[in-house]
Amino acid sequence: MLLRPWTWAHVLWYWHRFPRLADAFATSHAAEASCFVFGHTHRRGVWRFGTRTIVNTGSFGFPGRAYLTVV
Repeated sequence: MLLRPWTWAHVLWYWHRFPRLADAFATSHAAEASCFVFGHTHRRGVWRFGTRTIVNTGSFGFPGRAYLTVV
């Protein structure tokens, strides 16, 4: 990323956009699912869209700590 500094803008845009993209994916592939778990986007978090909960477990590498999810 040091050689391509504009990459940070792409990463930040993706982190901002990904929860809604995950919700759209879940809606089209598993519309009845109330919870959708994904990971490895390096940005952990939990988001709520309507009745669906989106969980990103994050990553165990840079830039932060991961969530542990027990299903």
